[in-house]
Amino acid sequence: YEEMMTSRHDGKRFDVYIREVKGQVKGTVILVNDSTNLYVLDILGKVAMNKAASLFNALDESSDIGKKIKD
Repeated sequence: YEEMMTSRHDGKRFDVYIREVKGQVKGTVILVNDSTNLYVLDILGKVAMNKAASLFNALDESSDIGKKIKD
């Protein structure tokens, strides 16, 4: 896996990694961590980097994972 993006927001760190095979993205891993928790999202395929912020917002607003990330 290769690191593609790192971001910080509200005391949390977001790291995005991709796995490529023959030039094609086969997997994306997103790590969200703060001082006490680590959440790992393992996604088959790719997430467009220009859409990563939208993905973080969607997780933050509408899912169980988002609720846990907020706590």
